[in-house]
Amino acid sequence: MMRMPLYLILIAVAFYFGKGEIVQAEAQSQSGFGTETAAKFPDHHDRSKQHAEFIKKRAEEMGISTEGKDFETLAREVKAAYIKKQADEIGIQTEGKDTKVIMKEIREHHIKSQAKLLGIETENKESDVLAKEVRLAIAKKRAEEMGISIEDKDAEQLLAEVEEKAIKNEAKKLGVSTEGKELKEIAREIFEVNIKKQAKELGIRTEGKGFRLLAYEVHKAQVYQQAKELEIKTEDKNFHELAHEVRKKQIVQAAQKLGIDPAGKTPHQLMDEIFINHEKEAKELKLLPFPHVPHLHHMEKVEHGKDK
Repeated sequence: MMRMPLYLILIAVAFYFGKGEIVQAEAQSQSGFGTETAAKFPDHHDRSKQHAEFIKKRAEEMGISTEGKDFETLAREVKAAYIKKQADEIGIQTEGKDTKVIMKEIREHHIKSQAKLLGIETENKESDVLAKEVRLAIAKKRAEEMGISIEDKDAEQLLAEVEEKAIKNEAKKLGVSTEGKELKEIAREIFEVNIKKQAKELGIRTEGKGFRLLAYEVHKAQVYQQAKELEIKTEDKNFHELAHEVRKKQIVQAAQKLGIDPAGKTPHQLMDEIFINHEKEAKELKLLPFPHVPHLHHMEKVEHGKDK
C-alpha cells in the first residue's frame, strides 16, 4: 500500500468529508495544526514548549530564520510560506498580498474546481454561494454512499452524520471503545492509535513524546522512506522541498492508477478529481488511506487537548 505523509492524509480527510477547507487543513498540518492559537494558552506550559520546538524545526527546514523571533511570529511565517507555495503551484499571484487574501483565492480556486467536477454551474455566482452548493452536493454524495438518508437534511446535518458513522466504523475496526465518549475523543484516539502503529513500523520511539511531536517524526520518516521508494533524490533539498516533491509524485501516481490523465492539472486539481469521481475505487485500491484518520474538524477541536 502506498504510504502517504501526514499532511496529505489530512487533506484527504478534508476532501473526503466535503468540508472544502483544504487550504486551512494543509496549512495547519504543515505549520503545526494551528499552533498560533495554541501558544495563547499559558496554563499549558509543557505543551507550549513542545509546540515551540516543533515550529522551530519546521522553520529551519523551510529556510526561515529563527533568530530573535518568538513562537507566534515563527508559526505565522511557517504558515505563510506554505500558503505561498500552494499559491505558486496553482498560478496565483502572491506579491503584495497578505496570507488571508492568498488563502481566500486558493479556496476559491478549489471551490470552482470541485464545482466543475460536480456539474455545478459557476458563472456569475458569489464564492460563498458556490461553496454552499458544492458542500451540499458532496454531503449528499457521501451520505448516499454510506446508506444515510438525505431527505430534508442540510449539508451540516449530512456531514455530521457521515462523520459520526465513519469515525465509529473506524473505531470498531481498530478496537477503540466509543462508549461514553464524545466524537472528538474517539477521533483523537483513532489518530493516536494509527500514529503509534506507524511509529512502531518505522522504528520510532514513542515513550515520553507529545502526540504532536510523534506525528511530526512519523511524517518526516515517511517522507524520506517514500522519497527512496519513488527514486527521488534527497541531496541538497530541505525537508519542506522534499515533502512537496514526494507529495506531487504520489498524487500523480495515484491519479494514473485510477485512469486519470494528469496532463495540465495541478496536484490539487487531481486531488479534487480523485475524491469526487474516484473515491470508492481509491479506497478499494488502498491508494489513499483516508478512512484511517479522523475528520480534520475534530482534530482542530482537540488541538488544545492534552498531548500524551
